[in-house]
Amino acid sequence: MDALIIRDRHTPSTRHGASGFDRIEVVLTVEHRRRWSLGEKLKAVEESRLPGVSVSYVARKYGVAPTLLSRWRKLMAEGGQEAARSDDAIVSAAEVRELKKRIHELERVLGYPVE
Repeated sequence: MDALIIRDRHTPSTRHGASGFDRIEVVLTVEHRRRWSLGEKLKAVEESRLPGVSVSYVARKYGVAPTLLSRWRKLMAEGGQEAARSDDAIVSAAEVRELKKRIHELERVLGYPVE
């Protein structure tokens, strides 16, 4: 989705328009979501759990919204509890992707229909 950003630029001068600005700059940009690696998330979550450290401070430090960092903390806590409850190992998303690629390749070699 395109986002419309309007920035007022004031440059010192003796002449100004009625608005007090010399020009208005319109910048059209496409906003993309930032993707955080598992390592970045873990580091931020671990730091936010240190005694005396606030979630807001760590969120500002890493450039994320405090609500997003709180969500990561909650998901990681729930995921760890769920893995412990079922005696399952916690597997990274990258490892799951790699295993799926290997399965797909084996199915291709064995002649299974490819989706």
